[in-house]
Amino acid sequence: MRIEYPETTLEDIGGYQVLKDWLKVRKQVFLKRGALGIAHPKGILLLGVPGCGKSFISQAVAGSWEIPLVRMDPSCLYSSPLGASEQNLRRALNLVESASPCVLWIDELEKGFAVTDPRTDGGVGYRLLGTLLSFLQERSSPVFIVGTTNDIRMLPKEFLRKGRWDEIFFLDLPEEEERRSILEKILARHGIDVPVTQPMVGFSENFSGAELEQAVLDAIFQSGGRRENVGDWEIFRALRKTIPLSYAFSDEIEALRSWARFHARLASKSPESSITSENGSLHIKSNTV
Repeated sequence: MRIEYPETTLEDIGGYQVLKDWLKVRKQVFLKRGALGIAHPKGILLLGVPGCGKSFISQAVAGSWEIPLVRMDPSCLYSSPLGASEQNLRRALNLVESASPCVLWIDELEKGFAVTDPRTDGGVGYRLLGTLLSFLQERSSPVFIVGTTNDIRMLPKEFLRKGRWDEIFFLDLPEEEERRSILEKILARHGIDVPVTQPMVGFSENFSGAELEQAVLDAIFQSGGRRENVGDWEIFRALRKTIPLSYAFSDEIEALRSWARFHARLASKSPESSITSENGSLHIKSNTV
């Protein structure tokens, strides 16, 4: 467990306007919960392509709301002595409640709460899952939970029940205007005064936000660390050298998108999907995939 006070805000995030608008509305309710006399927002589950900003968003929620961020790594909960893993989780959740109001970021949920065979772990996984689900459902303390996962199919279906999360959001690879916004924010963050050109935006199709930032960093390194020597050609050249993860894992990404079409809300503004039925079969037409 680690408690942080991030300075990152939602304004530092490029794209994902639907998610950012949703969070801005919940902020008002969360911070005024006593005056309004209603239950505070519970939290969100973020599913997405690796490198698309799930960690960044978790930090930005706490930074924007000006409350502490408590980070939990589920893989660190497991201990060999009998009952120690369950005790670790209970102790961690007690710490979270003592730090409230706060944001609890549970990073890569599948590391600690994936479906397991109780015959291989003595039922520890199921007991941990039960403890966390009870906390998600029944807590009354002002703790906003952001859970992140790269593959929600590894998690038990109990995680998806309404009442445990306010919403499940899917973070897809950024589209053209989102990539422009992301590049503008990355360049500003690194102190590079270069306009984002159409070749940069066009050539970076299927890049994640992390891959866009790494390309900018590569351009800085190639210039010897002198940001004033970084121009649009240096950034374009760095993009050309980058092979995005989406090329190697296209099948896995498409599987995530297929699941998200019916179970999650898109974090970005994008054209509406049309669902039609032909001969008893379901067909989806969308410009987002």
